[in-house]
Amino acid sequence: MEKFLFNGEIIIRESGCYTRAHFFRHPKTNRRALLLGMMRCGDPECFSAIKELLSECDCVLFEGSINPDNQPDNNCGKTECGEHCPKTCGECSCRGADDRPPPAPALMQIFYIAALRHLGLSPESDSFDYRAAGWKSAEEPFIARMKNDKNFREELRAKLMSPAISQKRQNEIRLHLLEAITRIAEKEFSREDLLRSFAFLWSDGETVEAFRQILGTMRDESVFEVFDETVMRENPNMIGIKFGAAHIAHQRRLIEDRGYALERSIEIKQFSL
Repeated sequence: MEKFLFNGEIIIRESGCYTRAHFFRHPKTNRRALLLGMMRCGDPECFSAIKELLSECDCVLFEGSINPDNQPDNNCGKTECGEHCPKTCGECSCRGADDRPPPAPALMQIFYIAALRHLGLSPESDSFDYRAAGWKSAEEPFIARMKNDKNFREELRAKLMSPAISQKRQNEIRLHLLEAITRIAEKEFSREDLLRSFAFLWSDGETVEAFRQILGTMRDESVFEVFDETVMRENPNMIGIKFGAAHIAHQRRLIEDRGYALERSIEIKQFSL
């Protein structure tokens, strides 16, 4: 079994799940940059290797926010699988209208959180010191806008609730996720099953394109606005971006548009089977 997802930024093999790290250098300023693709979870060895790579950076831009004002309200009821479901844009998305099953994006959140806990994988969010010197959120402007701009928030919510995916594909995704969540609740779900689910969800070009249209491109461009501001204000010798692997292919294009040239790429094993 070997599958390449998101333009090869996520690699699934019989030995485990891998992402990639890309090292760039600007030919005029000699500034170096590291783009590092992440999963939501991993083995401790993975996070140790990533910390070592990032230790070379003067500044690290990361996905998400540690600002308490920009955190969602997670005081949400439990789903049938017994796991907490994160709220979307401040409103509970555990159930759809008329108590129908939740939409596919909300089901994905429920599935990933339940799978991580069941399989004993370390969450990325608990494995780094996000308040360390030189670390800053790459998404504060985007998250603040989502929180404070009602029209923007409603636009995103509408896209999430009605993604640009055919009804047939949405039904396939819902069925797969509901079955997986049931198997997790019954403790019959393995790391191999997690990778098979990931491949099922993201091997399909239609689903990947919907991700790009809904959040991918918009968030990546916002990240590089923060990148440009950081370079201008702090003039780091080396800057790192630690972000979800699904975003890295587009972020590579954005950094190349800024004149950076790729020097080398390496694979990082996120977790073993």
